[in-house]
Amino acid sequence: MINLFSSQTCILAAVIIGLLWLFLVWLFYRKKSTDSSHSLPHRWDSKVDKLEAEELMGKRALEDGVSVVEADDFSFVIADDPNKAEKLGDLSDVQQEIKEICKVLEEQDGGKDDFLSMFRLVREKYPKVAESNSVGLLNEFIREHVPFHLSAEELENLWH
Repeated sequence: MINLFSSQTCILAAVIIGLLWLFLVWLFYRKKSTDSSHSLPHRWDSKVDKLEAEELMGKRALEDGVSVVEADDFSFVIADDPNKAEKLGDLSDVQQEIKEICKVLEEQDGGKDDFLSMFRLVREKYPKVAESNSVGLLNEFIREHVPFHLSAEELENLWH
């Protein structure tokens, strides 16, 4: 059956089918009329005002549980203890003071008695820390940083 068609007939058929296809594409996908009354306005068109996003769609809704607050109303302090932020600040200050005492002790070959006398000044400077629940954390911090051994009784007596 292929022998019945010559190469000229195949080429002619391909050209006719191609032209028919182009005509159909042109027919269905040609541009609509260029009448401006039917076309949508463009941003660069002088007749159109600039639309703001909020005007077009409205304000964005917040997710459930999310609220906008002022900076003064926001903190990480638990509401049942208003002095907790101050105590936490004091805790880091006491830790820094202990580091400085240990540094002085290393530089001057100080001992346990020197540490106890210097720590007395820190305890007087930060009396609220001795009343807080963070004494255990501070005792561990002291035990890790001092260059000598302190017993549990000595650590407990530091705060009294």
